[in-house]
Amino acid sequence: MATLDCSQEELRAYLLDPKLDTEWKATIAEWSDASDASKAETLEWIRSMRDEFVGVISIVDDPEDLCYCAVVRYIEVKCRWILLNNQVNYTMVRTGSPPDEVMYRACIAAQLLAALEVHIRSHHVEAITDFLAEPTAVPDLGGGMPPPIVNVKKKMS
Repeated sequence: MATLDCSQEELRAYLLDPKLDTEWKATIAEWSDASDASKAETLEWIRSMRDEFVGVISIVDDPEDLCYCAVVRYIEVKCRWILLNNQVNYTMVRTGSPPDEVMYRACIAAQLLAALEVHIRSHHVEAITDFLAEPTAVPDLGGGMPPPIVNVKKKMS
């Protein structure tokens, strides 16, 4: 079952649309106390995430595999965004001020997420969001104890 509401070409064009880059630049421009080098590095960070994905979807011509790749990339970016936000929040609690670079990376990662979300069916986005809200929750399938998330008995060789 396809989860994308677009073709390979449409997704690629959307991600490479200069409007997305302009949105990132506008967000980073608000980072008033950063050096030009820090701003450029942060912009390069998000562009490289986007460009890597564009490279992947450019070679995947099967619609089902394209959907799979888009959803996996969405999950990857969403996980990164969650971790960045955790870092911002915990730093705020400990120091009283956010780590600016991390905060701006979280902002532009959210913009990349929004660009991907447009093309993934909403019920799939909701299912991913629900799962990532409680990633260690294992559904009860009626078979007794769920499998452990981490096998603590496995010995390291």
